[in-house]
Amino acid sequence: MKRLRNNFLILTVNNKDIEQALSIAKKVYEFIDEIGEDKMQIKSFSAEEISELGCNDIDYILAELVNWRKEKNQEDQERKIQKKDQEKNNQEEVQEKKNQKENRERKIQEENSKILVIKIEK
Repeated sequence: MKRLRNNFLILTVNNKDIEQALSIAKKVYEFIDEIGEDKMQIKSFSAEEISELGCNDIDYILAELVNWRKEKNQEDQERKIQKKDQEKNNQEEVQEKKNQKENRERKIQEENSKILVIKIEK
């Protein structure tokens, strides 16, 4: 209950009010802890709105979160596979270019050795 005395606001709080506030805070904490702050999209809900969620609402939210995590994990796996495939292709291209360069150098050496043989014979 609020009272004013000498321009000060005095609040009197009973145990029931404290228990209700703690209950709301606990539900909010458990809700956020279960989902994970990093997974939450920005949308405002009051502590009271969250505390009023029923079991079915919470089960629905958690089921959606599980589905979202599965989809995200699958997308991450697909990206990793694509990245590995790309890296493998890049390595193969690098190796192919290296092989081509070595072949060109070998041909040049062979041509140079033929030229030397011809010059020596004349």
